[in-house]
Amino acid sequence: MRSQVPVLLVAALTFLSASCSLPRQDPEPTGTNLYHRVAVIGASGSAGFGIPVNLAEALDEAITIAHDEPADLASEMTFLDPLDYGNRQVEGALAHDPTIVFAFDFPFWFGYGMNVESERLPRLEQGLAMLDRIQAPIVVCGFPDMHFAIGPMLSPNLVPEVDTIHALDARVREWAAARPRVTFYDLAGTIARIERGEGMPWDGAPWPRDGASPFQDDRLHPTEEGMVLIVLQLLDHVERSDLNMLPGAFERDAVKLLEALERRGDAKQR
Repeated sequence: MRSQVPVLLVAALTFLSASCSLPRQDPEPTGTNLYHRVAVIGASGSAGFGIPVNLAEALDEAITIAHDEPADLASEMTFLDPLDYGNRQVEGALAHDPTIVFAFDFPFWFGYGMNVESERLPRLEQGLAMLDRIQAPIVVCGFPDMHFAIGPMLSPNLVPEVDTIHALDARVREWAAARPRVTFYDLAGTIARIERGEGMPWDGAPWPRDGASPFQDDRLHPTEEGMVLIVLQLLDHVERSDLNMLPGAFERDAVKLLEALERRGDAKQR
């Protein structure tokens, strides 16, 4: 009886050869489309003060996967009464049944504003209690030191003491860390780097271009290039967070995104 070894060896080699010739398929990206129903709550930065587009519209242009038009609930008037406006915004977000909420500058006027210094942290607790009603994933930022904006936009009595700002920022960070559905973006660190002249490059290139400031002349609100930077930073942060966001879900080219925002702004002004 002839040995079967040569036959088996040829068959094995043929199988291996065929297997090696098949094109390799990268695994499909895994994650959740948190951007299906976006809601934006917050103050004048999110509301697009001084520029033609707001944060909700910028997110709409930046997100590249299937999504509804984001709900724009932010208000330029939040500084007048953050408790009232904040409650209205949270109610609007709950009615929208969001899959994610961007609360970029929502906490800001719960710490800044015409409050007695000792009342700033208790007022923040009221704002955080409002946010806690939202059970969807939340992107929240802390408290940057905006003393440099005193004069152009802010009066000294609206700005907390430096130690209070640090305490406010730490409290939001602590609050977010205790809630897996909440991710904290270090806005204070970003603003501090910009003020030190370090800039905030995006994908290895300077941004804003030509060393321009991301702030308007009031030193408080973003320019259109500043809005692009905010959106890219926030979306990149969500992708890297523990929220299990589907990767590759937004436009990473800052120039393309800026051009899209400019087109949208032009269309609104016609």
